[in-house]
Amino acid sequence: MADFASEQPPWLNQDPDLTLEDLAIDEILTPLQRVERYVCSPIPLQRLVHVKLLAETAMTAGVDVTQTVIAPLLGVLTSDDQVR
Repeated sequence: MADFASEQPPWLNQDPDLTLEDLAIDEILTPLQRVERYVCSPIPLQRLVHVKLLAETAMTAGVDVTQTVIAPLLGVLTSDDQVR
């Protein structure tokens, strides 16, 4: 039987040196800037949260920005097993 008390959520066991500051989201950034920054974060939880915001951000940003900024991020995301 697995010892659930010793298991950590997947976003915590990536790097034992992470601090709360590393997990914080910079609220000063615009939604587009946050998506750009955190979609490629080394922290799976940050990536997941911002992947879920892609559609809303793309609609707000418009077609041109979506094609030039957001669409290129999709290639990186398709190879990320933890946000599918």
